[in-house]
Amino acid sequence: MVQSHRTTVPLFLVGLMLIASLTPVLQLGTAINHRNAVEWGSGGFNDTGWISLDAVGADPASGILAEGDLHLTLAPGAIVENLSFEVRVNGSNGTWVEQPQLSFVDTQTQIMDWRGLGGFGQQNDLMGADPYSSRLTPNANAGASWLLPGDAEVTDLVVEALRPADAYVTFTPFTLDVSATALHPEDGRLYLLINETLVQLDATNDPPVIELAENITGASTMVVDTINDMLLVSIEDDVTQFRAWSLTDSTELSGPFTIEGGLTTDQHVTSMMADSGGLVWAGTNEADLIVAGVNVTSNPSAGSDTVTDMLEVGGVVYLATDGGGVMRYDTSSSQWLSSWDTQNSLPSDSVVQLELMNGILMIGLADAGIVRYNVATSSWLATWTDANWLDSNDVRGMAQSGEWLHILAGDTLHFYNMTMGAFSTSKALQDIGLVRDGVDLITWPNGGVRSPGVDTILVGDGGGSFALIEPATPPTHASTMLLASGPTSTVMHDALEVNNVVWVAGNEVIDRFDKQLNHWLTPIETGTINQALETDGNSVWVATSDHGIYNFAFNGSQIAHLMISDNLNSNDADYLAFDVTRSTEV
Repeated sequence: MVQSHRTTVPLFLVGLMLIASLTPVLQLGTAINHRNAVEWGSGGFNDTGWISLDAVGADPASGILAEGDLHLTLAPGAIVENLSFEVRVNGSNGTWVEQPQLSFVDTQTQIMDWRGLGGFGQQNDLMGADPYSSRLTPNANAGASWLLPGDAEVTDLVVEALRPADAYVTFTPFTLDVSATALHPEDGRLYLLINETLVQLDATNDPPVIELAENITGASTMVVDTINDMLLVSIEDDVTQFRAWSLTDSTELSGPFTIEGGLTTDQHVTSMMADSGGLVWAGTNEADLIVAGVNVTSNPSAGSDTVTDMLEVGGVVYLATDGGGVMRYDTSSSQWLSSWDTQNSLPSDSVVQLELMNGILMIGLADAGIVRYNVATSSWLATWTDANWLDSNDVRGMAQSGEWLHILAGDTLHFYNMTMGAFSTSKALQDIGLVRDGVDLITWPNGGVRSPGVDTILVGDGGGSFALIEPATPPTHASTMLLASGPTSTVMHDALEVNNVVWVAGNEVIDRFDKQLNHWLTPIETGTINQALETDGNSVWVATSDHGIYNFAFNGSQIAHLMISDNLNSNDADYLAFDVTRSTEV
């Protein structure tokens, strides 16, 4: 038994060695070399499986694209045949790329080029203009589209659609008064708070109104709160103290908001500002000061004076009030400083605006011009009034653009060169297409895709039309933006339609409504009662109560003005008629 066992073992070992020596031959042609393998047989293939590439190093400012490399190790002298690959993206889980290009590293031979076609896996940009703006024709529009690769499966579709609006048209005289303005911190759109409506403006769109939030009952003022990514609007009632809208998608946000904790039931916020750190401060109808998360010492001068404007300079918060002058709060010591009013430094207690110009605090007053204070030296400078530089002491607003300070006083727009320290030629509002006294002066700087191409100042007279003032020497009236349109006169003595334009004779003005453009044109001022209208087919004649007879071209320019000195029997003309047979106006 022992001898038989010793004979079997050598035969088994020899057989095992022969089988082992044949193993590479038996596996030839079916060898699989996975990624990162460093040993290859005399033939085979390499299946990498799915590999995620991260492209890094992009610099959009300098045009440098992101890059990501994939290297496969092959045996020396290997011949690569039947190379195939697949590109897979899934935007729903974040696997996507913007405008990709695949190429061989050594030869730079392109494999796939998606440049100029947007996202691959996610498509965030529309083909053509983005954002897209157009009109329904008549009830639909198919001009906005995305470019997708073949066989792509869309799992999520999100569309942000604003609702642009043409100019508001009414047949009743109205006053459009902007109670507050704000700027979007990224795209530069302009927010206007007009009565109970929040309006968003895009300087690159036609019409410029791109979104409306209506029925904001009791809306008073607003501010951009970048810390909480919202536009905060204060409400003048004891129930809803604030409402807010997202800066990201313009949806209304739900409260309560942290700043509400500082308000008492009998107060509401009338002015707000964000300081240099983004913290929102608010002034009330009783001249109290509140801020979210910060304890503010009670204002010893608080009472019945409404805060009209706020400004923070060097750690001091200045509160402009209607009736209490300027109140000051030192944020570093949490103490109130002495107020400026008619008892010490100001000629009036009715302050409408605060503006900082080259270290000079400009204090605009409702009836006493502009008081100036040098913050660095704590000294008072000469006041600007109608006795020196201004046409009126009724200051409606101040706005800076470039090297110019714009001042709206009464019905005149003044320009002050901050570099040279001198006034330039002023403009009457009538010369820039505004027939009423000034109401609004708004800054809309360049900065963002929805902002104007250059720094722009909006000048309004309450009629719904804004003159756009752009930088020049002096600043120039570039164009007009129409947000609302209505007649000026409250009465109508006569009406006449010529070439689809309706002329309306009213008191002191002639209103004109263009039926094709569907809005009111700039009214014609006569300064008297306009009693009758007539046309000879080439122009329009106007009979007035004490200014004789006017003759205007169809575009509104004056052709003639006839009075007693021109052989009229009286300057009071009641009726007009045109004799076609004699081509004579009677």
